[in-house]
Parts: sequence; C-alpha cells; structure tokens
Amino acid sequence: MTDAVLSLIASSSLLILSQLSPGPDIFFVLRTSLAQGYRAAIAVATGINLGFCLQAIIVCTLGTQLARQPWICWVLAAAGLWLLHLAHVIMPPSRIRAHLAARRSGRSQEASSSLFQDAPAQQQPPGTARLLLRGFLCNILNPKCMLFIAGISIEALARHGTQHTWFAPALVLSLVGAAQLGWMLWSGLMQLPRMQRWYARSAFGIDAVFAALLWLFALALFIPLLKEASALIF
Repeated sequence: MTDAVLSLIASSSLLILSQLSPGPDIFFVLRTSLAQGYRAAIAVATGINLGFCLQAIIVCTLGTQLARQPWICWVLAAAGLWLLHLAHVIMPPSRIRAHLAARRSGRSQEASSSLFQDAPAQQQPPGTARLLLRGFLCNILNPKCMLFIAGISIEALARHGTQHTWFAPALVLSLVGAAQLGWMLWSGLMQLPRMQRWYARSAFGIDAVFAALLWLFALALFIPLLKEASALIF
C-alpha cells in the first residue's frame, strides 16, 4: 500500500515539474498568462487538462491490461526509449555546449527570456468556451503527451495495478489533479515580474533537472527487460 501511494506521489511530482519544460502546452499556458492574464490562462489550462485526462484514462486502462501480458517488458522498454529521447530533445549536447560557452564568455546563459519578450499587449481574451477548446485541441493533437504519460505511469501500473484495483483510477485522478494544480501554480507565479526574470535565468537548470529525472525513470523501465534477458542467459 505504501509503495503504491509513493508511486502516485512520484508520478504526480514529476508531472508538475515537467510542466516547466518546453512544449506546446506550457508555451500556450505561459503565453496566455502573460498576454491575457490569469483567468484566461486557467481556461486554456483546463482545456489542456481535459485532453490530458482523456489520454491518461486511455493509458491507465490499457496499461492495466498490458501489465498482465508476458511481453510487458518490451512495452516498458519502448516507453523508456521514448523518455530517453525526450530527455535528449530537452537537453541535447549542443545546448549544453552552448550554455557552457556562454558561461565562459560571461554572456547570458540562455535565450529563454524570449518567452517573455514581445508578449502581446493586454487585450480582451476570447470567451471561456473558445479558450477551453483551444487548450483541449493543443493537448489532444499532441500524441507525445500520451507517450509521456505512459513513460511515467506504465511501470507503476505494472507493479501495483494488478495488486490494487483502486490504483489505476487513483493514478488518473492524481495525474489530472497534479496537472491542474501545476497549471494554476505556474500561471499565477508568472504574473509576478520577479518570477518571469527568475524563470528566464533558470530555464537551463530546470530543464537539466527534468532531463535527469527522465533518465532515471527510463532506466527503471528497462529493469524488467534486463531481468528477462538475464533469466534466459543464466
């Protein structure tokens, strides 16, 4: 029971941290927050979360069934490969080299502050329904989101889903709740000028931590396949 609860907490925490990493969802929410205010950003985030909820239900439902299959180790390994790819996209060697070169030359660490530059002037936001729809389409048309959910949750489903009937729905609720909480938190914080400057300065460090966590999750997903391989060899 304790391990299952800790798995829920770990997956939810990684999800909240991941929301600060570059991607269409966070870019859309932050740009809306900066340009149109907190309420508009929450409407967009809620639409994104509706799509996220649908994808999480699909992953967790199929994941529970996959956990009973003998070839689940290959599914876990595929999810692990995706997490490694995502970590590479977020923190490629070229970005690390550019960051180190910038630090040696004393220049600005990142051009990430461009996220906050040239934000559109305050304007009357579209209606709530339109913002919800835009957020929903932004998420549901991004298949990478489903792969990411699988990457952070399918190993936990394989471990706890067959033991606890409540685990899969609890995982969906915890992920969706964490996603909405994260969007509300980041949207609110981005209204503060000091937070805007901090995020611009810290974008590299945030992404580096997230990429490291993805590596750890990915390596954990390879463990069942390694066990199967060692059983065949020995």
